[in-house]
Amino acid sequence: MKITIIGAGYVGLSLAMLLSSDNEVTIVDKDEKKIKMINDGVSPLRESDIIKAFAENKDSIIATSSIKDTLINANLIIIAVSTDFNNELNQFELHNVESIINVAYQVNNNATIVIKSTIPVGFTNEICKKNNDTSNILYCPEFLREGKSLYDNLYPSRIIIGTKTGDPRNAEKASAFADVLKQNALSDNVQVLFMGYSEAESVKLFSNAFLALRVAFFNELDMFAESKGLNTKEIIEGVCLDSRIGMFYNNPSFGYGGYCLPKDTKQLLVDFDDIPHDVISAIVSSNEKRKEYIVQRIISLSERVKLEKRINSVVIGVYRLVMKSHSANCRNSSVMDVIYELLRLNYSLVIFEPCDIDFSRWHNVKISENEDEFKKSVDIIIANRYDDYLADFEGVVYTRDIFLRD
Repeated sequence: MKITIIGAGYVGLSLAMLLSSDNEVTIVDKDEKKIKMINDGVSPLRESDIIKAFAENKDSIIATSSIKDTLINANLIIIAVSTDFNNELNQFELHNVESIINVAYQVNNNATIVIKSTIPVGFTNEICKKNNDTSNILYCPEFLREGKSLYDNLYPSRIIIGTKTGDPRNAEKASAFADVLKQNALSDNVQVLFMGYSEAESVKLFSNAFLALRVAFFNELDMFAESKGLNTKEIIEGVCLDSRIGMFYNNPSFGYGGYCLPKDTKQLLVDFDDIPHDVISAIVSSNEKRKEYIVQRIISLSERVKLEKRINSVVIGVYRLVMKSHSANCRNSSVMDVIYELLRLNYSLVIFEPCDIDFSRWHNVKISENEDEFKKSVDIIIANRYDDYLADFEGVVYTRDIFLRD
């Protein structure tokens, strides 16, 4: 089977690795640097499983920036481009997804088109109507953890496929695509659920909203405990030993961030529109309050250190911008918002971040590439996720990483 995957992010690359053993896979992306790396057999993403898979399968995937040429002969077209949330429009940016579908129908209206990008509820039905109620489109949301995207494709928690209700031809395509995913997965008895387009779109948004809710809940628990001088860890452990709650995804942080949770919760809030709700809006609000709280705690620590050291001002060190310990993703990181507020309050900052990040937009911030120099240049350190490297700064490291894990 000839498969074209559009988008060389975590979703696209992990799918390419999953499907390349038995199929002819081509990745399409606008980034020429990524294209060259893929064609050289080098992963453009810093995920250990993907890096290893690229090294072992150097010739199994082709990358190109030419979309039309690859779509003409494709049997399966998978759209895995990002859909960022546009705060001015108050919705996802969907023009990339729509334009790809339009091009696909211009050059190849026989291929099955699978949307993996996260989209608003109702989008797939709308795009089908614009294309004369086509039977070719499926919606298959991804449920991937950052840093574990290939693993989560090989061992999927479930496969959800949104279909056109009452269309036998579309149902056949959905079944065939599900078989492709199952055949390439390593786990047995993967549960597959077929449902309407809008139901599948809802599964994706509500899943991420619940994860965001869980983060917000334990962050609020942590604020309560820290403010009252209580032991956060003991409280969380006592709460989570209830099997209905579970001892997982409960480690406090500076707030949720990353590729999905911030934008998906905002989009779901928009999709609610005039439907009565409190919980969804509270998730978004709680995350903002968490970051405000973190800033205030950092200020309190700064004031204490100024008194102890008898200095007029402190230099705040920021240890890593990434959301998770073994990650290269700074996108929508809660640490970023904390930094912006500290800069607004005229604090001096030094950032240590070894990942390849464009710092050109940062003003009045010193970037340190050496860990020892970083330590020597700061008075306190803030860290969304702790590292043993910070041990000799005990007492002046501010982190809420209670369980030392993501």
